[in-house]
Amino acid sequence: MTQHLTEQQKIERSEQLAKDSYYRASIINQIVNVRDSRPDDGEFLKIYRRVYVPEEWFTRIDIISDNVFQQFGSDIALGEKKFFIEEKILKNTQIRPKIVNEMNLRSLEETADSLLGDGFMPTVLFAPIDYYVPFYVDWLGSTLQIGNDPSKVIISGRQYSIFWSNKYMPFKEFIFIDKSFGEWVSKPSFTDRFYVKISRSDKPDQLDFLAYTKMKFSITEPRKIAILQKNETYLMV
Repeated sequence: MTQHLTEQQKIERSEQLAKDSYYRASIINQIVNVRDSRPDDGEFLKIYRRVYVPEEWFTRIDIISDNVFQQFGSDIALGEKKFFIEEKILKNTQIRPKIVNEMNLRSLEETADSLLGDGFMPTVLFAPIDYYVPFYVDWLGSTLQIGNDPSKVIISGRQYSIFWSNKYMPFKEFIFIDKSFGEWVSKPSFTDRFYVKISRSDKPDQLDFLAYTKMKFSITEPRKIAILQKNETYLMV
């Protein structure tokens, strides 16, 4: 005989699904140095998701809402990436992009080499999805290769973790990063940075879903970031 979960057990399961999904999707420790919070760190920001969810999701046996809570968790990880790229890097006036008329492998190599020439150690590459096919078809060769797994690429002998843009994070630049360029501080700790709770709400047939991470992020050495941007006004003849 099948034993059905109680309402509380379904709530706890949904919280865990959101948590697990967030930790699978979060890439923060791959792209910047991280540390736990300290008492003197001051104020933190919240990247959060708060919504009402129907109580019947937890009381009826014919409703399966697992994918919704998994999406809630990954949404917060996406919020971290958008904040990192769109708000802190692309809007930073101290990081001046290199403008090229034509985006190609040579311009990519020169941008990476500019960081290496200054003694920095870039290990991260954000790339616009518009160049996915040229990258893996036209540009592959002696100086551009697939790394030891599909999320790695080798450019001029140096391996990078590569992250592609998408419709939710539609940047158009190539961004090379030495992850020691800044610091991401998590509260209370990086390991336990994700909070999630499903609780009673002010609506009789709805529960309150709340999930967030608390963080503060600072760029201490903008010279360790190189941005390659295409001149959109240039027309090839």
